[in-house]
Amino acid sequence: MVLRPMFLFPIVVTFVYLLNGLPDATANEPPKTTRTAKLTIDYGDGVQKQFTSLAWREGMTVLDLLNAAKRHRRGITFRYRGSDSIALLTKIDDLKNQGGRGENWIYRVNGKLGNRSFSTKKISPSDHVLWKFGKYE
Repeated sequence: MVLRPMFLFPIVVTFVYLLNGLPDATANEPPKTTRTAKLTIDYGDGVQKQFTSLAWREGMTVLDLLNAAKRHRRGITFRYRGSDSIALLTKIDDLKNQGGRGENWIYRVNGKLGNRSFSTKKISPSDHVLWKFGKYE
């Protein structure tokens, strides 16, 4: 029996697929990117810590972003009191609020002064949160 080249083609193609595996169905999809947010801690003395790409998730708050920075291998420590709409940040690393007319931790999101408790303020992907130690202006 003589096989013609035309009949061999499907057999050869099948053999090649079996050796190399089937083509990846996701090969033409764009790569999935992780959505992130940025956090800057400004100690008010010329020193800053910047976290340029902390993973963002749906419903994330400024408090959640601080916790993400805390878990980073070069992270921060912080303390706060209260919860929900009355949470107040009292300390980042070794720098405590001075209260009253002194210097305190104040946050901004994308340059806008925070208008509610940091524990309830939601952030979006690519937002930049700045915590700055200084006098309220």
